Amino acid sequence: MSRRRWTWPVFFAGALLILAGAVAGSIVVLRAEREARYQGALRLALWRIDQRCAELLARESARPHGVYAPFLFLETEAYTRLMQPIQADEIRIRSPLLTDAGPFVRLHFQVNAQGVFSSPQVPRGNAYERSVPALLPEERFLDNVGLLEDVVADVDPAEVGMELARPEADARTSKRWVAAQNAKQAAQQAESPASAGPRDVAVGPFRGLWEDGDLYFVRDVRVGEERYLQGFLVDWPALRAVLLEDIEDLFSDAAITPCPEEAARDDRRLFTIPAVLEAPAEAAIEPGWTPAHTLLAVFWPLVLLALGATAGAVRGSVRFGESQRRFASLVTHELR
Repeated sequence: MSRRRWTWPVFFAGALLILAGAVAGSIVVLRAEREARYQGALRLALWRIDQRCAELLARESARPHGVYAPFLFLETEAYTRLMQPIQADEIRIRSPLLTDAGPFVRLHFQVNAQGVFSSPQVPRGNAYERSVPALLPEERFLDNVGLLEDVVADVDPAEVGMELARPEADARTSKRWVAAQNAKQAAQQAESPASAGPRDVAVGPFRGLWEDGDLYFVRDVRVGEERYLQGFLVDWPALRAVLLEDIEDLFSDAAITPCPEEAARDDRRLFTIPAVLEAPAEAAIEPGWTPAHTLLAVFWPLVLLALGATAGAVRGSVRFGESQRRFASLVTHELR
């Protein structure tokens, strides 16, 4: 009698344990799938961003070092109509950067060993007379002058490993020094070693750096014995908007935040620019029905079916036991 009394409580206790284990297992499966889906979306988003930035860097890396002057020397043999040779240093052609910096680039600049900044978008001297306003509108030229002054104030060549011949490096941010260096550019651009004649040239890779919220890419260039620092100022707001648009189908509320170049790499660090992708799991776009949902949709009916079958078997066993007890009682009564 006592055994039959505990049959159903024991069954329900076991069923509750099975259901609790099934619920816990389902939660683990859903969480694991969500984490795997998040990591996959994160890797895809990083790949898209790096691909977009790699296109920008590939285009800028393919530019010859000489185009960082408003006008560059023609480095091929040239002849007159009478097939008389023309000296290479007598022919100068317009730099493609003079009028078109390219998408996502605000300004190109160059620094020589004396710490003098110049830009192909800020012509001086005779180059100015030939360019403004015939090729470059006056308003745009003035905007480029302001951008170059900002570059002078932000970028310290010594901080990126360039040794300057000018000792007073701290004076480079003063307005007086900016005016003085602009005056020097006219003479320097007239005979820019970075664009003159064929010489041994070594061009390094671009590396990114942040200065006052602006993104710069710089590279080392050696032309013969001369060393230059060339780079460009990125239009970061425009580039960031395009990058976030590229991953909008993966993360609805992502952000790209700057980080130091020497910062430790993690799963969210970009390879092309010194920045990290801030994409919380809550911002991931849910794909709807997933394989885990299909698995659980099959698993749970089977669990409930098994519990129902077990309950039926227990019920039959209890009824069979009661029948045996009644039969034994009747037989015992008759024998008496």
